[in-house]
Parts: sequence; C-alpha cells; structure tokens
Amino acid sequence: MNTLKNVCIEAELNTLPIVVKYDSIWTQWLDAQTPLFSQVLINKPDREPILLLLGLLTKSHIEHCSTLADNRQAIIAMLDAIEGSVGHKYSDSFQQQDLISLQLITHAWLYVQGSLNMDFSLANDHALSTATQVSSITQQDIHELRTQYLESYYKGKERRAKPPVTGFRQWLYRLIAKSQR
Repeated sequence: MNTLKNVCIEAELNTLPIVVKYDSIWTQWLDAQTPLFSQVLINKPDREPILLLLGLLTKSHIEHCSTLADNRQAIIAMLDAIEGSVGHKYSDSFQQQDLISLQLITHAWLYVQGSLNMDFSLANDHALSTATQVSSITQQDIHELRTQYLESYYKGKERRAKPPVTGFRQWLYRLIAKSQR
C-alpha cells in the first residue's frame, strides 16, 4: 500500500538527521498531508509515488516559505523577547516551530531532488533562498545553512547510487546478519 508514510520510508527520508531529531514535527506533517497524498495517488495512478512526494514537498515548501515570510516580524519579536527574559545562553532551548518546519521540509525536499538526480543548480538556488530567509530571522550564516541543506541533496544522490536491496540480496543480507549474532 502506497501511503505517504510508506513512500517516505521507502525513500529513506526517515534516516535524515533532521527528521530523526524532529520526529514529532515530521509526524505532524505526515498526518496533515496524508489525505491530500492519498487523493493524488487516486487521481494520478500512473505516476511514480516518489514524483508525487516531490510535488507534495514542493507545495509544502512554498507554503512554509510563505508562512515564515508572513510571520517574520512576529517571530523575530518573540525570539527577542525570549532572549531578553532568559538570556542568550538559554534562549536556544526555545524553538520556533515555523522555522523548524521550513528547515525540515527543505531538507526532505532537497533529499528527494537528489534521489531523483535533479539539476543541482536548481537545488542550490532553493537552498540559498531558504537559507537567506531563515538567516534573516536567526542571524545564522547563510552559506552555512545552504551547505547544511545541500548535504541532504547529496545524501539523496548517494541513495540513488545504491542499488535497492531486494530478493536474493535481501535474503543473503539477512542470512549473513543472523550468522554474525
């Protein structure tokens, strides 16, 4: 059954460090997007599920960028108030969900682009654009953020380079794993 969660697991998105770190936010995104993804699967049965996932991540990325842009001043004011009341040392323990969600979706989106061997320059442009937007709030280095996002793109490319483990290979891997216990 091609559910959104299964397609994401098959694509190995669940192995991205940011997805592991923010599992609850990722799960919220999966839950919110599952009905739409299921409907798209019904409407476009001839399309590969990974391409539909790419489309869904593209849509989510646009929405998250828009939300962050709309709420930018409020987010900055909130982060400043937190830092003013608890100090810089402890302000990092407070996290802004819109920022985390955008970064999470960006990593997943670029990872899928890499796994589909899509054009690097397009991925780089999107990574830079997102890094610029996030940096305008967090004051983090733009190029450091862009580099972090592109790591996910390259992890996707690495995944593409690995042949899928199926059939005989899978049986052999399990046999070897059992013998090493």
